[in-house]
Amino acid sequence: MLAAPVALGICASEARGLASPSASRLATAGLDEAHQATTVSRTGSIVDVLLDAAGAAAALALLAGGGAAIDRLIGGLLWVAALGGAALLAINWAAAAPAPWLWPSIPMAWIALFLWRRRPARA
Repeated sequence: MLAAPVALGICASEARGLASPSASRLATAGLDEAHQATTVSRTGSIVDVLLDAAGAAAALALLAGGGAAIDRLIGGLLWVAALGGAALLAINWAAAAPAPWLWPSIPMAWIALFLWRRRPARA
């Protein structure tokens, strides 16, 4: 449970402070899935509980890590959007598959990445 916060540069004492909110989120996710299991139109799944708990733990770790952790996440996501989108566009172009949403979104990802990298560093 402490691996994700420590990987983001959060000290162990701060990471231990995340255990109680993470356990609370795990309990809430479990209750939600138990409720879904009793509903006719929905099903409960342990995988959903684990996904909810992992998402909550990641969000808490980012919040505890402050601006530096959030900046690393934003940078990583922008790189994934720009490079991944360019790769998808190349694959779609080679396969002659239409991808009208890729044409405007990929330049926007590159522009956002360029502007993000030019911003003043946080203190």
